[in-house]
Amino acid sequence: MGDDDKVIRFVSAALFIVLYLQGIVRDIGGIILLSLAGLLIVTSIVGFCGLYSLLNIDSNNNE
Repeated sequence: MGDDDKVIRFVSAALFIVLYLQGIVRDIGGIILLSLAGLLIVTSIVGFCGLYSLLNIDSNNNE
């Protein structure tokens, strides 16, 4: 997973958390966004996305 991909995932997760905390997204939508935010944070920290492996996608800029 490339650095750009990690940054995009982390920023997206932060945005989802802010949307929930501000009350813009509530109820089941909020739970789904928080779950997705957690998944995005974990995959950006670990540097591995299982879906990328299944789809044979490589976003790593280093060759």
